[in-house]
Amino acid sequence: MRVIHYVHSFGGYSGATKQAISLSIELDKMGCKQIFISESVGRERKKNESNECIFLNGTILGIIKFIYQLIIFRPDLVHFHGASFKYLLFSSIFSKVYWKTTLNGDDDFDSLIHNSTGLKSIIKRKLLSLIDLNNSLTFQNYIINSKYLAKEKIVTIPNGVFFSDNINYEKEKVILVIATIIPRKRVLESISFYKKNFENKGYKLYIIGPYNDSFLDGYNSDYARVCLSYKSGNIIFTGKLESCQVQAYLQKASHLILFSLQEGMPNVVLEALSFGVIPIVTSMGGVSEEMLSPPLVGIIIEDKDLHNVFELPESNLLTFNNCRNHIYKNFSIEKIAIRTYEAYSKVVLRDES
Repeated sequence: MRVIHYVHSFGGYSGATKQAISLSIELDKMGCKQIFISESVGRERKKNESNECIFLNGTILGIIKFIYQLIIFRPDLVHFHGASFKYLLFSSIFSKVYWKTTLNGDDDFDSLIHNSTGLKSIIKRKLLSLIDLNNSLTFQNYIINSKYLAKEKIVTIPNGVFFSDNINYEKEKVILVIATIIPRKRVLESISFYKKNFENKGYKLYIIGPYNDSFLDGYNSDYARVCLSYKSGNIIFTGKLESCQVQAYLQKASHLILFSLQEGMPNVVLEALSFGVIPIVTSMGGVSEEMLSPPLVGIIIEDKDLHNVFELPESNLLTFNNCRNHIYKNFSIEKIAIRTYEAYSKVVLRDES
């Protein structure tokens, strides 16, 4: 099977792109021939593992380059990791379209249509009907998207992460926040929660993520400055780290805090669970309930209770195994790739049956 993966930005801090790359590695083992196409500007071509990435430039020339790739690569299917109406029409002419919804409130079908008015809204609704199969990602998106697309054209396949056996179960007194330092991620609330519930017990907080990049979506220099004012011997800002460096912190961390206002299905929570780290999260619009199984796996705190003091469970072998088993059964990238390949096959073979 030949697949084009479309991502908005390749090589940045995008969780959707990282998920697409992980998926492609597993699909490659199943014999899928794949390339990536990205909107990123200023770069022509880059290798990622065994896959190739073609970079567009966001103009009419980019559309021509996209059509050219459809013609010469001859994909069976174009997998959109996020919305792009600009390329949807052409993809539907040359191949099947598999469209992944990545973030409730941003690219669910309600948001895509109602963010425009008049003729644009009508055109978007019509273009969405060209999708052969939508991965709603979460049940909350499924409810929304099924108002616009027949239910047999929607699947709900979650994100997945790699599951390693080489994991340290003896955790240290280390709390992590892994997020870009922007208001949507509510890093200030995370710091406050740490100070109320962990600092006096000897835990250190490591905040991993970029904080001085004006190109970040939602970047606010004043907000970043206030967050950084809490820097101390116990609260350490590492900046952006490579994946292997983040995993080194996950090896020793006991808890992860993520209080985002809005998330699709945050890879960082899934990855933390795979390392036996206990996630402490807010509902994030309901996605946390789909990812976790409190009190055995993870802790979900209501927004109104964020300023309270809690008796939180310490990491031990039981909580470690609960987190790891939950990922293995429900979110391992190998199983997610199998489900995705089956969905691809259903779409590609539909007209042949």
